[in-house]
Amino acid sequence: MALLGGKEEVKLLKCGVRFSPPAVVVTYRVSAKTRRRIMPLRNFNKNSVVQRVATELRQNSRHKRYLEGMPVAQLEKLILMLHDQLNGMSHEEVIAQARSLDRIDSNEDLNKVSCVFIISCTSL
Repeated sequence: MALLGGKEEVKLLKCGVRFSPPAVVVTYRVSAKTRRRIMPLRNFNKNSVVQRVATELRQNSRHKRYLEGMPVAQLEKLILMLHDQLNGMSHEEVIAQARSLDRIDSNEDLNKVSCVFIISCTSL
């Protein structure tokens, strides 16, 4: 929750994307009123860097109070969905890929490491 205008709390309820034109959409609650905010991603194209766009959106003075309650990884995932769609994937493929990123295989042993690169840092 974040303070709006110095006195009102903003509670993030939902987040999503609008594909055309590209925008991040959040639903939030302020003092018993539910509201929706659409944050357009201006100058966003298929060559944009997802992490940079997420950082700029979070630092934007108009939007940052609404995004404080959202984890950075979640915002990057939403922007990645828009990025994939601009790179030619259909809406269904984008949504399926996003769902597969969240899914954990119950047969996979998460305690095993398949490939580890160890870099030893020693002072000389």
